[in-house]
Amino acid sequence: MEVRNISPLGDSLELDNSAIAGKALKRSMNAGDAFKTTLLDQPKTISRGELVSITTKSGSIQVVMQGVAMTDGKLGQQIRVKNSQSERIINAKVVGQAAVEIL
Repeated sequence: MEVRNISPLGDSLELDNSAIAGKALKRSMNAGDAFKTTLLDQPKTISRGELVSITTKSGSIQVVMQGVAMTDGKLGQQIRVKNSQSERIINAKVVGQAAVEIL
Protein backbone atom coordinates (compact mmCIF):
# COMPACT_ATOMS: atom_id res chain seq x y z
CA MET A 1 0.00 0.00 0.00
CA GLU A 2 1.21 3.48 -0.82
CA VAL A 3 0.53 6.49 1.40
CA ARG A 4 0.09 9.84 -0.37
CA ASN A 5 -0.62 13.41 0.66
CA ILE A 6 -3.85 14.29 -1.14
CA SER A 7 -4.38 17.74 0.40
CA PRO A 8 -3.04 19.57 -2.72
CA LEU A 9 -5.84 17.96 -4.78
CA GLY A 10 -8.55 19.78 -2.82
CA ASP A 11 -12.18 19.13 -3.78
CA SER A 12 -11.33 17.74 -7.22
CA LEU A 13 -10.37 14.32 -5.78
CA GLU A 14 -13.04 11.65 -6.25
CA LEU A 15 -13.07 8.89 -3.61
CA ASP A 16 -16.55 7.48 -4.34
CA ASN A 17 -16.46 4.60 -6.86
CA SER A 18 -20.10 5.15 -7.82
CA ALA A 19 -19.25 8.68 -9.01
CA ILE A 20 -16.51 7.28 -11.23
CA ALA A 21 -18.39 4.28 -12.67
CA GLY A 22 -19.69 4.81 -16.19
CA LYS A 23 -17.69 8.00 -16.80
CA ALA A 24 -15.15 8.56 -19.57
CA LEU A 25 -11.68 10.01 -19.14
CA LYS A 26 -10.95 13.31 -20.87
CA ARG A 27 -7.29 12.26 -21.20
CA SER A 28 -5.16 9.24 -20.36
CA MET A 29 -3.92 8.57 -16.84
CA ASN A 30 -0.92 6.76 -15.43
CA ALA A 31 -1.09 3.92 -12.94
CA GLY A 32 -1.36 5.32 -9.43
CA ASP A 33 -2.85 8.67 -10.50
CA ALA A 34 -5.75 9.95 -8.40
CA PHE A 35 -9.17 10.18 -10.04
CA LYS A 36 -9.96 13.86 -10.15
CA THR A 37 -13.46 15.01 -11.05
CA THR A 38 -11.92 17.41 -13.56
CA LEU A 39 -10.61 14.43 -15.56
CA LEU A 40 -13.98 12.68 -15.80
CA ASP A 41 -16.68 13.33 -18.38
CA GLN A 42 -20.04 11.86 -19.34
CA PRO A 43 -19.63 9.06 -21.89
CA LYS A 44 -20.86 9.47 -25.46
CA THR A 45 -24.49 8.27 -25.63
CA ILE A 46 -25.06 8.65 -29.38
CA SER A 47 -22.51 8.31 -32.18
CA ARG A 48 -22.51 10.18 -35.48
CA GLY A 49 -24.35 8.11 -38.12
CA GLU A 50 -26.33 6.13 -35.52
CA LEU A 51 -30.04 5.52 -36.07
CA VAL A 52 -32.08 7.32 -33.42
CA SER A 53 -35.71 7.66 -32.38
CA ILE A 54 -36.87 11.27 -32.56
CA THR A 55 -39.69 12.14 -30.18
CA THR A 56 -41.78 15.29 -30.03
CA LYS A 57 -44.66 16.05 -27.67
CA SER A 58 -47.49 18.56 -27.78
CA GLY A 59 -49.95 18.25 -24.92
CA SER A 60 -51.16 14.65 -24.80
CA ILE A 61 -49.95 13.91 -28.35
CA GLN A 62 -46.57 12.26 -28.88
CA VAL A 63 -45.01 11.59 -32.28
CA VAL A 64 -42.01 9.27 -32.77
CA MET A 65 -40.00 9.10 -36.00
CA GLN A 66 -36.65 7.72 -37.11
CA GLY A 67 -33.57 9.74 -37.85
CA VAL A 68 -29.79 9.68 -38.13
CA ALA A 69 -27.46 11.48 -35.73
CA MET A 70 -25.30 13.99 -37.60
CA THR A 71 -22.97 14.47 -34.59
CA ASP A 72 -21.91 12.58 -31.48
CA GLY A 73 -23.83 13.42 -28.33
CA LYS A 74 -23.85 12.97 -24.58
CA LEU A 75 -26.90 12.73 -22.34
CA GLY A 76 -28.58 16.15 -22.13
CA GLN A 77 -26.56 17.61 -25.01
CA GLN A 78 -28.14 19.21 -28.08
CA ILE A 79 -27.18 17.54 -31.38
CA ARG A 80 -28.15 17.76 -35.06
CA VAL A 81 -30.33 14.94 -36.37
CA LYS A 82 -31.53 14.22 -39.90
CA ASN A 83 -35.17 13.11 -40.10
CA SER A 84 -35.15 9.94 -42.25
CA GLN A 85 -38.57 10.65 -43.79
CA SER A 86 -38.43 14.39 -44.53
CA GLU A 87 -34.61 14.63 -44.90
CA ARG A 88 -34.72 17.81 -42.74
CA ILE A 89 -31.93 18.45 -40.27
CA ILE A 90 -33.20 19.42 -36.83
CA ASN A 91 -31.76 20.17 -33.41
CA ALA A 92 -32.69 17.70 -30.68
CA LYS A 93 -31.70 16.89 -27.11
CA VAL A 94 -30.13 13.51 -26.28
CA VAL A 95 -32.46 11.83 -23.76
CA GLY A 96 -31.12 8.27 -23.83
CA GLN A 97 -29.33 5.58 -25.83
CA ALA A 98 -30.40 6.12 -29.48
CA ALA A 99 -33.14 8.52 -28.33
CA VAL A 100 -33.55 12.27 -28.87
CA GLU A 101 -36.31 14.77 -28.22
CA ILE A 102 -37.08 17.81 -30.35
CA LEU A 103 -36.47 21.03 -28.45
